[in-house]
Amino acid sequence: MRFQRTTLRSVNVEALLAWPLLNILLILFIFLGFRVFFAPADAGVDLRLPRAVARAPVDRASFIVIIDAKGGVYYQGRSFSTDAFQKELGRTANSTTHVLIKADRRANLDVLSVVWDACRRAGVARVTIATNG
Repeated sequence: MRFQRTTLRSVNVEALLAWPLLNILLILFIFLGFRVFFAPADAGVDLRLPRAVARAPVDRASFIVIIDAKGGVYYQGRSFSTDAFQKELGRTANSTTHVLIKADRRANLDVLSVVWDACRRAGVARVTIATNG
């Protein structure tokens, strides 16, 4: 039996140089995939949460509602008026839904109560408010 001897001419050097680049691209795709999957749902809204003495850890909420200092309501990354928010929540929420409300400490209490009532009307079983320690 005769085996063919491998020489330097038979090795494709360009293919060997491409492997590290492909590995780096694969790692970048994995990193960006996790970054998008675990991205925060704050939608870039600047919040200053109110302080509270009594607190309990909250497990992962089904939906996060953000109320900014000007009274804007953000739900699933989009801005809503209070009436439009009630309609949207009525379509997406059910009795097993957990809603976490992140309201800025300077937000109007009226907007907070409208959001809370909309959650109750939609049949949300658990509504909590986020505070800052």
